[in-house]
This record gives sequence, C-alpha cells and structure tokens, in this order.
Amino acid sequence: MIEIFKTNVRSPAQATDVIDLLIQHFPTAEINFDLDDFDNILRVKGEEFFPSAFM
Repeated sequence: MIEIFKTNVRSPAQATDVIDLLIQHFPTAEINFDLDDFDNILRVKGEEFFPSAFM
C-alpha cells in the first residue's frame, strides 16, 4: 500500500525530523518526502500501517 499526503514541511531538516518520528511508529514502512513538489508530498509505502493513523 502506498499513501500520499500533502504537507506543510518546507525544509530537509523538518522532513528528517518527521521521518524519524514516523519510523518509530511504522518501522517497516518506506517513508520519504518530495520537497520539490508544490505540495511537499510525504509518501509512505508499507504493508503494516493504517492511513487513518496519520490523520
């Protein structure tokens, strides 16, 4: 499953902080940001997470 989220994360440092926190809750997920995208996209790919946990 891949989930994509629009974020207000603006800097690589913020992205790293968010990824570090998310990895603690979803250790098997692949998590990354696309800060070059207009919507500063967060992508989460994995089998063992529930998208509602991000809301």
